[in-house]
Amino acid sequence: MRPAPADRTVEGFVTRDIISCRVGDDVSDAERLMREGRVSRVMVCDDQGKLKGVISLQDLAQAESEETTGRTLTEVKSDQAPMH
Repeated sequence: MRPAPADRTVEGFVTRDIISCRVGDDVSDAERLMREGRVSRVMVCDDQGKLKGVISLQDLAQAESEETTGRTLTEVKSDQAPMH
């Protein structure tokens, strides 16, 4: 029997293969990383590799065209997305 979610730690749910971009990268770079990695969020780091924040598909929807966001969403949510 599997333990209830409240009895488990986050370690079992952590994504190990982190996809990130830098604070100075274009929004289109983050969008490309989401499509290629089939993820809906990309970590944003400074030049020293320190985490500065997260950019999400929802954030991109505010910055990119509807067509671009739709294409990215389709690819990110594909049935062939890798499991983390």
